[in-house]
Amino acid sequence: MDKKLKQAHELIFTLKFDSAETILNSYEKDHPNQQTTSYLRFNLFFLRHFVDEDEAAFTKDKRKMLDWLEVVKDGDESSPYYHLYVGEMKFEMAALELKFGRMFSGAQYALGALSSMEDGQEEYPDFVPLKVGAGVLNVAIGSVPDNYRFLTSMLGYSGDLELGLQLLRESTQVSEQPQWSYLKTKNVFVYVYVAQQLNPNVKLSVKSYGLDPHTNPLLAYLESRLLQKEGDMDELIDMLLDVRAIPGVHDFPYLVYTLGRAKLTRGDEDANLHLLSYLQMNKGVNYNKSTLRFLSWYYRLRGQNARMELYRSRVLEEGTASVGADLEALRECEVEPIALELLKARLAFDSGQHQKVLRMLKGKESQICRTQNDHMEFHYRLGRSYEQLEDVKNAITSLTNAIKYTIEPITVNRVYSELHLALLYEQTKEFVKAREHYENVLEFDDYPWYEGTQQKAKAGLERLD
Repeated sequence: MDKKLKQAHELIFTLKFDSAETILNSYEKDHPNQQTTSYLRFNLFFLRHFVDEDEAAFTKDKRKMLDWLEVVKDGDESSPYYHLYVGEMKFEMAALELKFGRMFSGAQYALGALSSMEDGQEEYPDFVPLKVGAGVLNVAIGSVPDNYRFLTSMLGYSGDLELGLQLLRESTQVSEQPQWSYLKTKNVFVYVYVAQQLNPNVKLSVKSYGLDPHTNPLLAYLESRLLQKEGDMDELIDMLLDVRAIPGVHDFPYLVYTLGRAKLTRGDEDANLHLLSYLQMNKGVNYNKSTLRFLSWYYRLRGQNARMELYRSRVLEEGTASVGADLEALRECEVEPIALELLKARLAFDSGQHQKVLRMLKGKESQICRTQNDHMEFHYRLGRSYEQLEDVKNAITSLTNAIKYTIEPITVNRVYSELHLALLYEQTKEFVKAREHYENVLEFDDYPWYEGTQQKAKAGLERLD
């Protein structure tokens, strides 16, 4: 890429799509049939559809994206960029297909991407950009949930988690070199995302790589995962408000959803306005049920039970349950709500107030809990708070109590009790017990976020091996 195209690349990965398209339109006047501009346009459309989550718009644009892929495939096969562009474009197509539930075609594109990346790496082992795609695909295929493993095994791929992570780490290191600096944002984003996904205890900030999440919505999306995990609602809200104010940036509805949730967790009076804004701006179907659930929480916490019931009934009647957050919302609203004290304890936990959770719950099980779900939630929340406070002994005791309760249908907290017991036993080097609980996680396959949780369990077993 020359200077102009590198500038367009950087604009695309800060979601400044209109500015990037202006550069590409100007460039193509003097450089017709340019493989690199086709690759960049494909990247732009991929990110637009990724953040919009609008399946109808993706279906409409898919033919155009495949035409750009054909332009690239007609290029010089002896160039390392040929393998990079073809591999990355197929991988991005796979990501969109999978996002919209098209599992078989998504798997086919992913395996085609891996083939192109592997061919390129074999011919050009020192070509830096190929490491990212090959790393992601090895990780993804190596940790694919059992329900989808037939799609990869029948085509002869198994993936390699450790190799994938190694390639991704290398990609962040080499992007410090001037010639590859334009790839830094993308490479860091991919590595940190994957590392966080595979191990819940990983606390990687993009700031440690010299990047500022307040200036880039994609980095803010990534950093928000860490800030939510740490319960730093003040920094999370400030960051999201900053990126929302950046001029010329394409709307990223998920950040508005995250902002509304963060404000609800902090107890802000205007949390409902951001949640309602998400429902209005969302072009897809995901996170609607989850948003309606948060609105029901908002009014329940304020004693407005009629409005709470209104939004709770809408969770049951509206939207789909394709992603974990929506499925969790649906299952929560199909049964009796947990005790109000437990809801308050959850929000205190989410805002990082772990000592407060202990004060709210310790010694009060008989006063608070009425149902099996209450008891399980009580011990799970205590256990996770002890874990965050590095009180391993009490964390293990509480989480062990949590898994004694069998809730139907299975809740995510029931399975996460198993997962965090495995992580704690891995931490204390009790590897037999760690393996037992990781394997227990893999026994469950019908609960919110089971794909991601199984990935974490598989990565844990890989570490033990």
